[in-house]
Amino acid sequence: MMNAGLTKVITINSYQKNKMFSEYSFDAPTQITGGNGEGKTSLLRLIPFFYGATGTQIVRKSNVNKPFAEWYLPHNNSYIVFEYITARGQVAHVICYRNLSTKGGIVYLFVKGQFEQSVIIKQGSEDKPCAIGCTKLAAELNATVWITSRVLLASKSTEKLSKTLIQGI
Repeated sequence: MMNAGLTKVITINSYQKNKMFSEYSFDAPTQITGGNGEGKTSLLRLIPFFYGATGTQIVRKSNVNKPFAEWYLPHNNSYIVFEYITARGQVAHVICYRNLSTKGGIVYLFVKGQFEQSVIIKQGSEDKPCAIGCTKLAAELNATVWITSRVLLASKSTEKLSKTLIQGI
């Protein structure tokens, strides 16, 4: 049985310009390499966010001059997915996206099982992959998987979120 905790971070149409999908595994020792300005530090800052750091704490310590939601979730089809093992040993994931009706709020969708890229990434025009908009995500998830809960939080409530993630859904 694996230990509870973060196993993957997946960014979709997020802070990395011209990159639709990036997946990073953290279930084993991981080496992150790349040139200046390619997003290594931005990726590493997502780990404390999963465990309870607020978006303000993360962005304030960097040279990013934007609020967390604007930097990491700049578009209505930008997502951060955290795949993790619960305390009960179950695989689950949470899909985070920007709440379009508030300025800095983030919506968290808790989903049982492993993340399926095909839920969010579809074939767009000219056969290029594109991410569906967040307004279509709940319907897509309801059609393919089971959402355990939807939580709408301001950036200061992430400590409660991290406790929920580790304890299990």
